[in-house]
Amino acid sequence: MIPPIPAISASGMSSGLSALGSPATGPLQSGATTAAGEGGFAASLGQAIDSLQSVTTAADTAATSAAAGQGNIAEVMVATSKAELETQLFTTIRDRAVSAYNQIIDMPA
Repeated sequence: MIPPIPAISASGMSSGLSALGSPATGPLQSGATTAAGEGGFAASLGQAIDSLQSVTTAADTAATSAAAGQGNIAEVMVATSKAELETQLFTTIRDRAVSAYNQIIDMPA
């Protein structure tokens, strides 16, 4: 079993993915009122990381219990699909942040 990713709590980065939305809730539905004074992008990124970690841990736990003969294969598939969608969402956020950074760096002075 793969050990879980340790939680990130430095720099105010320890919430959930509510400001950006998630595959389960959709974009900007619950808790979309995060302002720059409340953490802004850093808090949203921390929320995304925490959400990804919890969904991945839930999928791993479901798979482990199913392998031990105690779980339901349908629950494992749902948990795995949620983890996959959350990973895709986080990867997209990361790619867009890197793209924005590169565009800023390429601007003439």
